[in-house]
Amino acid sequence: MSRLEAESKLKKEDIVNLAGRQRMLTQRIAKYYIAYQAGFHDHNTVDQLNTAVKEFEQAQAALIKAKRNTPQIKAELEKVKKLWHVVAKFYKDVERGGLPVIVLATTDNIMATMD
Repeated sequence: MSRLEAESKLKKEDIVNLAGRQRMLTQRIAKYYIAYQAGFHDHNTVDQLNTAVKEFEQAQAALIKAKRNTPQIKAELEKVKKLWHVVAKFYKDVERGGLPVIVLATTDNIMATMD
């Protein structure tokens, strides 16, 4: 069982680290999205973006299920969930294109919320 699958056993330090990793992943996701939209249409860019998106979603699920969440943390995670719903479709279908300004603004909001 992976660390993310054992969310009920996450310690406070693990939760803080996971939230920090979420901030890093949002930056990584945005970087690969921008790179692709700027013309870097290589397979590696898409693979790295897809990997980061998958890691973000797995970690987010673990954070949502963490038993140590306070009502405030639950509210913040719900906010991230709603923001993610807006941009995830663009990330997952990067080859189709999208609205980079909205995607980047929403990603910035996610990163700030995870702080």
